[in-house]
Amino acid sequence: MRQVQVSGKVQKKVGKLPETIRLRILATSDIHAHLMPYDYYLDRETERFGLARVATLIAQSRAQADNTILIDNGDFLTGTPVSDPDSPTLAPNVPLAENIMVSTMNDLGYVAAALGNHEFNHGIDFLRWCAGQARFPFLCANIDLPEDMAPVWKTHVMIDQRVRTLDGMDRVLRIAIFGLAPPQSIKWDHSVLPPGMVAQDMVDTAQRLVPQLRAAGADVVIGLCHTGLGAAEHRPLMENALIPLSGVAGIDALIGGHSHEVFQGHLHGVPTVIPGFFGSHLGVIDLCLHRPHPAAVWQSIAPMAALVPVAAPDPETGSGHRIAAADPVILERAQTANAATLARMRQPFGVSQSPLHSYFALVAPDRTLAVVAQAQVRFAKDRLKASDHRLPLLSAVAPFRSGGQAGAGNYIDLPAGPLSYRNASELYQYPNYANIVEIDGAILLDWLERSAGQFLQIQAGQTEQPLINTGFPTYNFDVVHGVTYHIDPTQPARYHPDGTLLDATANRVGNLLHKGKPVLPQDKFLVVTNSYRTGGGGSFAMLSGAKLVLESRRTLREIVISHLQSCQGVLPEPGPVWRFRRMAKTSAQFDSGAGGQSHLRQDGPAAIRAIGPGHDGFWQYNYDFERP
Repeated sequence: MRQVQVSGKVQKKVGKLPETIRLRILATSDIHAHLMPYDYYLDRETERFGLARVATLIAQSRAQADNTILIDNGDFLTGTPVSDPDSPTLAPNVPLAENIMVSTMNDLGYVAAALGNHEFNHGIDFLRWCAGQARFPFLCANIDLPEDMAPVWKTHVMIDQRVRTLDGMDRVLRIAIFGLAPPQSIKWDHSVLPPGMVAQDMVDTAQRLVPQLRAAGADVVIGLCHTGLGAAEHRPLMENALIPLSGVAGIDALIGGHSHEVFQGHLHGVPTVIPGFFGSHLGVIDLCLHRPHPAAVWQSIAPMAALVPVAAPDPETGSGHRIAAADPVILERAQTANAATLARMRQPFGVSQSPLHSYFALVAPDRTLAVVAQAQVRFAKDRLKASDHRLPLLSAVAPFRSGGQAGAGNYIDLPAGPLSYRNASELYQYPNYANIVEIDGAILLDWLERSAGQFLQIQAGQTEQPLINTGFPTYNFDVVHGVTYHIDPTQPARYHPDGTLLDATANRVGNLLHKGKPVLPQDKFLVVTNSYRTGGGGSFAMLSGAKLVLESRRTLREIVISHLQSCQGVLPEPGPVWRFRRMAKTSAQFDSGAGGQSHLRQDGPAAIRAIGPGHDGFWQYNYDFERP
């Protein structure tokens, strides 16, 4: 087992000075209800993540330090079928007795948890039910409920913690912890949230709150900020604001998240960690606090920040990995819930006459996306029957399981045959609802340009160049079915991966056609998509003024299940939808799962060929632009 050595380095610097405290902050983020070391979508154990494995690291780290606190940075309540309240894997009409994530966090001794954006996915009643079970406060300082509603969370918490100095003296340290969430959270889930909720800018909130915490006697101020690194300069209501937040005076330590990044280090001198996702890492910040005499103010000296991964390279052998063992108490406690979840997930609900895989969803039309697109269209047509809308109907979908930060196993790969509820969760992973918006051709083109940021800019006539921008989340690569178009990655991207406009004149998307005719800027369309996108998720600014024609409360996972049951296994072909622009003597390389090789041999695109093993379990492939 890898040991945490961070605080040992600090202690060597300060020795046994009187009035010196070593405070260890242990942090998790973006667990997404991955309590067990189990991948429910692949239906097998995993060595890569799980709070049960992180719990072993927590116990180990606590044993190495006299003074510790354990906190979480949000997106912890739901995200796997073992915890989601509206998951099809839960037995119908059987209410949950407890939220298994909250009860486990109680047992582990968490002292506070920030609200992430996904804590709002299922409405305030669910959040209140969970908060009522927690022996620790939920924190969020920049989002408020309507004044007439009873509070569910706090802006911050003050903890008077009894600690021991390095020379063995007992002291009381006042620790202030505050929480922040992306202000977009209430927009993304507005359909399940009460009207009148207000969200404020995270940086502005911190600038107002931190001095108040200091004035109230806080010796240490910790920010639980459910936000990623983002841009260095502060912009109003930015989604990923960790860097400007680190510039707020008076903060001693920051925990980031939301973006599923991995980061350890200092931002503006503030020790900061972003501990991955799904329980892949434990964040460890060691503060060494000193004051010259008991009446003085504690000062932080030589702070250290580090991440401890669940699966780490073996330092003794130089090969293989050392894996944190799962905590047996957590395994035993969650056994009943886990067994019930697996039994339900394995139940069949339909059949597919064709194999389904997502290995090449980023570089070619994809059948898994076509299934979801078709399900959305079927749902939309049914809901629009009684209306007078006669506009062309399009369907926007994006790949969720396409490698990326989740690793080389993060792909759909289903043979033809029976489909289980587990497979439905693979095809649509998130608790989004189906919505319909009305847009014009200009917005549609801009929407596709935003999605085309998935690709790096390449050079025509060159080979062996990288194609996929790994900093671009695949869930923002929207493919719009019902039109056809090409993407030219030799052109610069119009948008940065975070949604910032780079060049309004940049054009990667061309030959945009509807039923064989060019799409004009003034043409009108209806587009069925998900509630995350219509709520502003993914920074698709062009949709901010789009007319919302229909806002449903049917989850897209339910819609996909219903569609697969009705089509009796006959699934759509993946194309034509989009393709790369044809270019002579030009190729590029990308990573995907090793399982894609067998599909290439069966019915893979002619432009793609396998090269060989890549890094971290991925396989390298080549895309030939002469043969799109």
